Amino acid sequence: MVSGLPQYFDLGDVHTNEDVVKVLADAELAFPTGSKFEYSNTDYNLLATLVGRASNTSFADFVGSNIFAPLGMKDSYILMKKERTPNRVRGYKVSGSKIALDEDDTPGIVGDGSAISTAGDLIKYEQALRSGDIDESVVGVWLQAGPKKNEDGEPYAMGWRLSSLDGHDRVIHNGAWNGTSTCMARYKDGLTVIVLLNVADGGAEGLADEVARLFFE
Repeated sequence: MVSGLPQYFDLGDVHTNEDVVKVLADAELAFPTGSKFEYSNTDYNLLATLVGRASNTSFADFVGSNIFAPLGMKDSYILMKKERTPNRVRGYKVSGSKIALDEDDTPGIVGDGSAISTAGDLIKYEQALRSGDIDESVVGVWLQAGPKKNEDGEPYAMGWRLSSLDGHDRVIHNGAWNGTSTCMARYKDGLTVIVLLNVADGGAEGLADEVARLFFE
């Protein structure tokens, strides 16, 4: 991301995407737009806000109707209310020398987080990508490298780092959110590795790399 917008959670207390818009209104840029790459939760958050406004619905309803439902992802949704759905695992965090529950959900902050899913549903999503059920021209736009590389010298597309592991080209995204850490890595060789952990900063990408190396060996 090259917008230069500051991370919204550094600007004050926000509870919805509209709150994010308000705190950004008077915020200064973190760096000149286009001058470098910096991962930005703010950019994803504002994108979700734009999707909602352009479609005259909520981001949650748009994603549910246009992605989850058509692909049969029945256990996936965007969290908009502070409620625990049946069978949802609890998240944890490291607190000193102990592991503690982390249930600090942030419903209403969407685009950069609050997406709930399962391994089974993500497999359906991956199969749609591989099979062409999702238009290849759209996927091509998603995977087009942006104008700046990240701090590791890797190109960044729309939500995907373009990198390689031991010579195997891949696109990958990892992250953490309220007691969870996740990673999805898609290799040109045909392999996809999905890791979902219910502990914050649990090293999901490292585990995904270990699985991929076992497969390639």
